[in-house]
Amino acid sequence: VHQARATEITQVTGDDGIVRDEITLEHHTSGDAAHLASSPVTVVADATVLALGWTGNEPDALEGFTATSVQMHPTLHWVRPGNPADQAVDAVGAGEEIVVRGLGMGFFDLMAMVTIDRGGRFVTDTTSRSGLAYRPSGREPKLVVASHHGYPYQPKPVLHALPSPAPMPRFRAALAGLPEDAPAGSVDFGETLWPAILRDAQAAYYTVLLSGRCPGHAAEADRLAAVLTVIDDPALNPWRLHTYPELQDLVPEDDRFDLGFYADPVATFEGKTIAELTEFLGDRLAADLHEANLGQDSAVKAGLQVIGSARKPAQVADEPGRFTTRSRRAEYAELRRVGQMVGSGPPAFRTAELLCLVDAGYVRFLGAHPTLVVDPEQPAFAMSSPTTGDEAVFSTTLVDAWLHKPDARTSADPLTRQLRLAGRLRPFTLADGSVTTAPEVDLATGLLVHPDGEVDPRVHMLGIPLLDYRADMTISPMPRTDPLMLQETDGAAVSALRIAQSSPDVQGTQDSRG
Repeated sequence: VHQARATEITQVTGDDGIVRDEITLEHHTSGDAAHLASSPVTVVADATVLALGWTGNEPDALEGFTATSVQMHPTLHWVRPGNPADQAVDAVGAGEEIVVRGLGMGFFDLMAMVTIDRGGRFVTDTTSRSGLAYRPSGREPKLVVASHHGYPYQPKPVLHALPSPAPMPRFRAALAGLPEDAPAGSVDFGETLWPAILRDAQAAYYTVLLSGRCPGHAAEADRLAAVLTVIDDPALNPWRLHTYPELQDLVPEDDRFDLGFYADPVATFEGKTIAELTEFLGDRLAADLHEANLGQDSAVKAGLQVIGSARKPAQVADEPGRFTTRSRRAEYAELRRVGQMVGSGPPAFRTAELLCLVDAGYVRFLGAHPTLVVDPEQPAFAMSSPTTGDEAVFSTTLVDAWLHKPDARTSADPLTRQLRLAGRLRPFTLADGSVTTAPEVDLATGLLVHPDGEVDPRVHMLGIPLLDYRADMTISPMPRTDPLMLQETDGAAVSALRIAQSSPDVQGTQDSRG
């Protein structure tokens, strides 16, 4: 066992004439001895499997400017983008108001780390809309938060069991209709698959609403059948179904499924101030929490589950790079964005805690598409958003509560960079010549693909760095689903063992044992 950072993999030829890889380790800890070597240690390997996770990238121009500003003004503190477990959150001062970018899972981790981890307590309070009251420790900061979309990820429904599969018959039929041998860049996702996903989402919503499961609504089979007929009308855009007169006599306007609203709730905000936005989003969080607590009886969650669940089969249909570039950047990107927000959110109790902190005055929302500058006179970070009239909030602390998307072209990981420069790794290229962020690998084995198209004989790569190339690399495996993530690791394990078994050392050991 070596607890160390691998910085380089180079080919070496042994005395037996066999080519293997020599892995250079920056520092070395072996076994239980906890011995720190004074010089780099190398390991010789017949086969290597790289499971690098969320690797960082070299700073872009804006990050370089922020880093320079922090160096020039020692009173400024910047918690850079990263895994919450690795971020310097302990350095965030108690009692100060800090600006935060990010409203995804990194934000919810940050929220817990500066409250619960500092001695704050959430206690039951049945009189509050969150069901909680916050007992502060006095060590927590206050947060002013913005993100690209300005809205927190939605809570998962409370089911007390594994979720039932989302009903997606239209999408499955559309997938089955795709040519098995469709070449790269030939499938228009927006024309072939996206409408079917949206119609399945609409159908799931109205099935719960009109089947008697949704509180306050009786079972109405005839009305449901009529609504499903409207949903399947190819002349109607399923994204805007709630606006069509065909639903006028079937579903009251307030009960219709407005997909656009759930895709971008902040876009419906009509106020002007941070206080007004915070009140608006507090009301929306309360509504989200209510729907989550309804579990399988929530029509909203049923509809949104389809959007979240469609991501994996859509990724499989695309693998590797079958969607047209236009549809990848439009409808497919929208599926991934909305699916992430509604399908990869926190457990409901975290949303309840966030709502509790909003009501207690510890969290304010700034809006979408934030702008950040450094005011050298104060000095302070100044963050603003067009959502709230570009009203700036000043703070000496900035926390970036998000992770970089790994990018093989600009990776800060020394191993990824070295393999690329050595010609053993190439980014995957789409049919139109666009270069993606992901290294290309052989799908059956996970072995890296070289710039000339040859498959590397020994080095495999798995997981998150491949998310622009392989399907299902960031969604946690679900029981009894034969997840692609585990198929990928199985394939690499088999490949690595076969390579190792072909080594003369292994063959000699096998021969000596009979």
